[in-house]
Amino acid sequence: MQTKHNTPDLSRRRLAAGGLVVLSSLLAKPVLGAAPYRCTISGQLSGNTSSHGNEPPCTALGLSPGYWKNHPASWPSGYVAGKLPSKGSCTPASPGTLFRLTTCNGQTLADAYRCKGGLLAHPAGTDFYNGTPMSLLQVLNLNGGTSDPPYPALGRATVASLFNALRFGTDYPLRPQEVIVMFNSVYQGGVYEVKPGVFWNAESVKNYFESLYG
Repeated sequence: MQTKHNTPDLSRRRLAAGGLVVLSSLLAKPVLGAAPYRCTISGQLSGNTSSHGNEPPCTALGLSPGYWKNHPASWPSGYVAGKLPSKGSCTPASPGTLFRLTTCNGQTLADAYRCKGGLLAHPAGTDFYNGTPMSLLQVLNLNGGTSDPPYPALGRATVASLFNALRFGTDYPLRPQEVIVMFNSVYQGGVYEVKPGVFWNAESVKNYFESLYG
């Protein structure tokens, strides 16, 4: 299942390597009109991280992977959570939107997460493409950090960041297709060029994603 969104072009970025439910937590969020500069990539790189006036902390801008995992009814329109597979299985009880079919403005998430024998299959392994592609909900439920590709913690942060970008629009420092490009750049050990001569690896991208939600 593909989900398309009309969002601004990402021509300024390049790779360095290969309905709506109103909840109390959302109502409590400040109305910004635009994301604080200090929370953008440019603001982080400039060291301009101090808040001004009534600006919220960057961590108040989005919602965490745990929130999106536990509130599938609040997912952005067009995304289906489905139900997780039974223990030891890779096939969900009911199918949801696949991670690898998530598309925004011409950018599509890589086929990075597959399940084989009930476990995450390593993309470098010979049996990777014999595994079952994971849904967004399965990726949100992955265990593990960023010790080895495809970095489960990065996958969780990517899904949350994508949903946050779709939900909060210009109040969020990232656009949906930007999240996708950043993930695709680093999930196999590559780097993402944040500005000429400055590159982020998977850990740096994950840390930035995580800095935008509580």
